[in-house]
Amino acid sequence: MSAATVIATIESAKIAQQLIDELIEAGFKDQDVEILAGDEEELVAEIVERGFGKDDARGYARAVGRGKTVVAARAAPGKAEKAAAIMES
Repeated sequence: MSAATVIATIESAKIAQQLIDELIEAGFKDQDVEILAGDEEELVAEIVERGFGKDDARGYARAVGRGKTVVAARAAPGKAEKAAAIMES
């Protein structure tokens, strides 16, 4: 089983950085947690590459266009639920 990617839309870059810090403190590797950035086309491609459908990817990219920040975390098998719980808190 391969790693899964968990993505969340966050209100601001400051809160996104706090979330990244929380994920790292919870045992996720620094290189596996990041803020996704770029224009809409780049974001859609990046998110689709991580295993999401184009419609979901467009939704995340549009959120960035509205000023939100997108955080992605690669999670080892069995840890995706933990990442999602941290992102939702």
